[in-house]
Amino acid sequence: MDNKCFALLQNGRCSALNDSQGCGERCAFYKTAEQLREERRRAMERLAGLDLEYRLYIADKYHLSIPIKVRHVLSNVQKISGGVRI
Repeated sequence: MDNKCFALLQNGRCSALNDSQGCGERCAFYKTAEQLREERRRAMERLAGLDLEYRLYIADKYHLSIPIKVRHVLSNVQKISGGVRI
């Protein structure tokens, strides 16, 4: 099991904090790559549980690109499903 912090660069610098001190287990941002993957998986599950309109709002707010064609298809799917979460 690799216990290195996900943000530790090869040169020993921390990419999360832009710090030349490097990462260590005492750092508040310390987490392994596996912990990072699990956090991201849980976040995606939470997002998937939101209704489409709110997901699109979040995408717009954080400037995430969702092509117009995809938005149109998703909107039509929501109309067909009667507003049921997809």
